[in-house]
Amino acid sequence: MTFKKIKIKLEAFEYSALYLSEKKFINTILKNSLILARLSIVNLPVEKKIYCVLRSPHTDKDSREHFEMKKHKKIIYIFYKSNLSILNLLQNTDLKSGVFCSIESF
Repeated sequence: MTFKKIKIKLEAFEYSALYLSEKKFINTILKNSLILARLSIVNLPVEKKIYCVLRSPHTDKDSREHFEMKKHKKIIYIFYKSNLSILNLLQNTDLKSGVFCSIESF
């Protein structure tokens, strides 16, 4: 028996928005009557960028400010055996603003 596979990649700058979007995807999958073979969630490493800015343009090079941007990432793998196409259900889910999503079926 062959399984249909879906890969959902979520990216966000805020971890709380990413967590809520992940739960929303899982709830839509579990609500619909799918024969779910396996559901796995993979946490990817946090991508962290640090920027250094000089406070004064001319002197005092020791006076600096540091800013950082963190990008949190998760991948959800869904293996299921069903005749229903759940790609439409997953594409129509409303995510929080700031969460980037890519859905692949293979």
